[in-house]
Amino acid sequence: MSGILKGCCSCRPSAQFCCGCSLAFGAKLILIGNLLINVFYISTAIANIILRVPTIGFGSDLTNQTFNAGFCLFGLPFIVAAFYGVIARQESHVRLYLYYLVLSFILDMVYIVYYMFLTDSCSMMPSSLKKHGAAFACGMTRTFTILFIFFVTIIQCYCIFTIWSMAEDIRCGGSGSGFPELLASKGRGQTTAVGDGIFGTYAGAASDHKANAYGSIGGMGGGSTLFGGSRHDVNYPPKQ
Repeated sequence: MSGILKGCCSCRPSAQFCCGCSLAFGAKLILIGNLLINVFYISTAIANIILRVPTIGFGSDLTNQTFNAGFCLFGLPFIVAAFYGVIARQESHVRLYLYYLVLSFILDMVYIVYYMFLTDSCSMMPSSLKKHGAAFACGMTRTFTILFIFFVTIIQCYCIFTIWSMAEDIRCGGSGSGFPELLASKGRGQTTAVGDGIFGTYAGAASDHKANAYGSIGGMGGGSTLFGGSRHDVNYPPKQ
């Protein structure tokens, strides 16, 4: 796991998801997809093992079904925490889910290697295909299996890269959302107007009492006062 993360750290994080969408949208989409997959495996395992209702994977090994359901159940807190981390911009929550996602990817790769080299995909073909051109059907089955594994691997790697980019974006940008957060709070709790002149004053409005929005000395010589006084002695030492 550490080797994969170090390899990702040498890359440059992405600023978008799928060439146009925001990282937050991409991370939420990945989290929702992972949540649906986990709930699906947990539900099928409960139906097959506990309720004894045949569903998808009913004929597979009981140990595999139990392990898949347990691992999916183990990942639910990480998914929920990461979803909150994306919304509240908490790096630690997203980083924990990244570790879970990498672990899931490693387990999938182990299963793929076992499936590709220790089992024969042609043995799982329907009998109807074996009767009509078994060699051709076997070749097509292996080709489809390789392409499917390739695309699934690419998608998983891209999901890991997106979540890592989201974590790096939160780490570099902080817990706030940046300029959108400032724009949303514009004018909130503001009692006096703030100008664009020097010292926070209105340019060319020195005679206006609102010129010194911060109580600064920018309007000195006009209608403003220094520290709430009415007369200021600029001599040093001051006259008694």
